[in-house]
Amino acid sequence: MGGRVLALMMLVLLTTGCSAGGSEPSTPTEAASPPDEPLTREAVEEALTRFVDAAGRGDSGALWGHVSARTRDRFVSEADFAAAGLDDGLAAFARAGGYEIVLAEPVSLDWSVAAVARGEEAYAFPFRLEEGGWRVALGGAIALRALAPDPGAVKGRHVQVAVEITAEEAPVGFGVLYLDGETVPAREGGTDLLNVTVYGNAGGELEPGRHVAAAFAQAGDDASAVAWVFSVDEGRTNLDERLSVPTG
Repeated sequence: MGGRVLALMMLVLLTTGCSAGGSEPSTPTEAASPPDEPLTREAVEEALTRFVDAAGRGDSGALWGHVSARTRDRFVSEADFAAAGLDDGLAAFARAGGYEIVLAEPVSLDWSVAAVARGEEAYAFPFRLEEGGWRVALGGAIALRALAPDPGAVKGRHVQVAVEITAEEAPVGFGVLYLDGETVPAREGGTDLLNVTVYGNAGGELEPGRHVAAAFAQAGDDASAVAWVFSVDEGRTNLDERLSVPTG
């Protein structure tokens, strides 16, 4: 727990001063009541559950009410947001039920990240704190791609986790890696401030079976998140699987 508190303090120092851009948001169709203590895992879990369940119901009005002001500014209207189909895969996932929350973590005073998984599927979302509540930030000018382990791969018990971050506008502010809901100590490399790789080794030997990796990154007023599933076979080795990361 001490490592989590330290990581949060460091990220708060990095992100203090960031604020949402864009014009005043339109009134959402459905707005969740702000939690009493938003900077808790429980508050993030509640926001994630509301969003995923709304996708499962096909309730576009509720989804529109759960997204951030910047997301609403970007898509202009609920109809445009629904037409973009950003929740199509999530809707089928949610309707099938039986998912678990594998990550729910505030990462700064403004941002949190949460993820759900079932079987070989996983979804992660960045959340922005607005008006005392967490709202999903979608469609931003930043993208994440899982590098290691490969999604769906079978690995040995010593694993490296890595993600590629590509920002279109503002430089990448920071990135965080997670494995089974716990922060992975990470390093950064890349070719420039818009193209960054974050990577780190999972501590110790992983138990055989299914695992979920995730990542969050922020750039300016945008953020993104990704989650993916892999498995561990104690009979495998990963001797040839360390990344070669550019440093500048």
